[in-house]
Amino acid sequence: MDPADFDAVVRVHLRGTWSCSHHAAVHWRSRAKAGERVVGRIINTTSGAGLTGNFGQTAYASAKAAIVGLTLTLAQELGAYGVTANAVGPAGATRLTGTMPQAPPVVEPDEVPDDEWQPMDPANSSPLVAWLASDESQLINGQVLRAIHDRVIWMHGWREAAEVASGEQRWDPAKLGSALATDVFRVATPGLRFLQ
Repeated sequence: MDPADFDAVVRVHLRGTWSCSHHAAVHWRSRAKAGERVVGRIINTTSGAGLTGNFGQTAYASAKAAIVGLTLTLAQELGAYGVTANAVGPAGATRLTGTMPQAPPVVEPDEVPDDEWQPMDPANSSPLVAWLASDESQLINGQVLRAIHDRVIWMHGWREAAEVASGEQRWDPAKLGSALATDVFRVATPGLRFLQ
């Protein structure tokens, strides 16, 4: 991929999302500073490619992953003003996914009858977005949710899962590898351990 093409993809997805969020944040912040009660919602769109990676989509996946970081920060910065920021990762057989090898046929939402279930209909994400925009979702802030077929999945991304400590000294690389294998990634057994 040409660097200019990479920059264009990031500009469309990340900067485009930031630009909308920036203008809304300035508006809500000024209203809150003027003493008004603010209730606002930012609902950004990420992608499975940004959440789990996807072969051949380094620019797109990078931009969509960055939107999650943007959303988490907006949630922290705007929460005190009454604004929530969340991200939705929709699934569907769209014109974008239709360009990928072995993709399912494109589903145009306006071609799916109201009484018919189509698991790859991009409109399956709409109820989740509507709920996130509602007053009922006021306590949901800084979250990433995927809408895939008939499922809504709460994503737990970059959260602290396991740790090891060096005892307030620089790690010995040989000891670090063993500690990571046994206590963090759990791909090696530590054997018997006795409390001291």
